Amino acid sequence: MKRQNSKTNRRAGGARNGGGTAFPQPVSATVQVDKVIRFKAATAMSAAAVATSDLLDLFCVATGATTAYQLPTAVKLRRIEMWAPPASDSSSVVLSIEDLTTASGVGGPSRIKEDVSMGSTRPSHVTWRPAPGSFQAMWGTNASDNGLVEITGPAGTVIDVHLSWILQDGEAPQTVSGAVSGATTGKVYIRSLNSSSSTTQIPPVSFPTI
Repeated sequence: MKRQNSKTNRRAGGARNGGGTAFPQPVSATVQVDKVIRFKAATAMSAAAVATSDLLDLFCVATGATTAYQLPTAVKLRRIEMWAPPASDSSSVVLSIEDLTTASGVGGPSRIKEDVSMGSTRPSHVTWRPAPGSFQAMWGTNASDNGLVEITGPAGTVIDVHLSWILQDGEAPQTVSGAVSGATTGKVYIRSLNSSSSTTQIPPVSFPTI
């Protein structure tokens, strides 16, 4: 008679089902979307502010021609990368990203990442990541609507935003903070990177927007 494997005796329930465990294992029910969205500045950006609410507003669904609701309930900003179009003459082209601080100074000191190009041979290029421990590095919600960064660059600047969303799973739905017009009911949109602003426009590339 063969000796029973001791590992089998220690296994929960002592049985396996199709190569799996005897009982269902814990899984995360949270739906997280990790996405890189590309934007292109339609107008020059002079310290254009991007806040938590702007990132929550990005991914939305229209419920009418002038109304839309946020699909995420939380957002985390992971990286921003920008390229400016080269100058056609000897003038300078400047890009910069500045961390914003809270009124109480929580989150660390302000930082500025910048690059300057001259002429038409090399475009300006800046890569930004949130400082460890700063509020820019944390998950943001409507309850913690902080100003995150300010962006400076010319019209035509390409901006790649790397972020993560947690989708709604029963929370009270939130309307987008910026004005909506010409939307189609039920359609999903990506909004401008700073849709709460009525001046500087930074629309997404390849996505329908409102």
